Amino acid sequence: MGENPLRRTYERRNEGDFLLPEDRFRQLRGEQSETPRDATILPRYDIDDLDLESVAAYRQIFASRAPTHPFIAQALPEFLRSVQAWKKDRETGAEGLTIAGLLMLGKLNSILDAVPNYIVDYQVRPEARTEARWVDRITTDGSWSGNLFDFYRKVLAKLTADLKIPFVLDGMVRKGVTPVHEAVQEALVNALVHSDFSGRVSILVAKRPDMYGFRNPGLMRVPIEQAIRGGDSDCRNRLIQKMFQLVGQAIRPDRVFRASSVSGRNNRGAPPSFRKT
Repeated sequence: MGENPLRRTYERRNEGDFLLPEDRFRQLRGEQSETPRDATILPRYDIDDLDLESVAAYRQIFASRAPTHPFIAQALPEFLRSVQAWKKDRETGAEGLTIAGLLMLGKLNSILDAVPNYIVDYQVRPEARTEARWVDRITTDGSWSGNLFDFYRKVLAKLTADLKIPFVLDGMVRKGVTPVHEAVQEALVNALVHSDFSGRVSILVAKRPDMYGFRNPGLMRVPIEQAIRGGDSDCRNRLIQKMFQLVGQAIRPDRVFRASSVSGRNNRGAPPSFRKT
């Protein structure tokens, strides 16, 4: 390290030491913070930067899951505080939207002002090939809100639309989901809550005849072997994770990779593979 760590920081790899590019340095430095990456309060952002239809849908789903929950009766500003979309800094007195609140429920242009590299992308690819030809796509093209909550809802519906549901009773009620449904849902949430939104790579979800693919920007915070074994998790965006949990879309650290294995064996033929790029 020299006087300016941005210019004099090296990374040791097998073949030698290499000067870190600026974006890589900032990525590694950000990973050292004890504060969740998405808890940052955004100055000069307010409720006008939220997509109110997304907010209404989020509140409706929340209320349907927990109809007696005290959050339901709260006015919008207080509700946003309760779900961590809005916070107050106790030391400075500053308050406003958090990065989590904006990413989950914001308008696309407002999101891009705060997170310039933000891209979410869903593609249906008709062939079992790496070729990026698609026949259906959802991306940040300005035709919808562009936030994570709406992306999740739109994409999950498409991922699971053609999954078969066997006739299985849970007591007197037919079960509407299978382990494959759960695996797809958890893999999708996992891709979103663990993304490094400062990175330059898009969040990509691909559906092919032979597989589901999930790619997100950012380094894995635990070894792949530990992630597969389960039981430990180090979530990059804990507030976004909490907001998903509040509407019943939680990920359990010991379930994601195991559920993905069930999906691979039972639905599309091959066990999952995991790769760091």
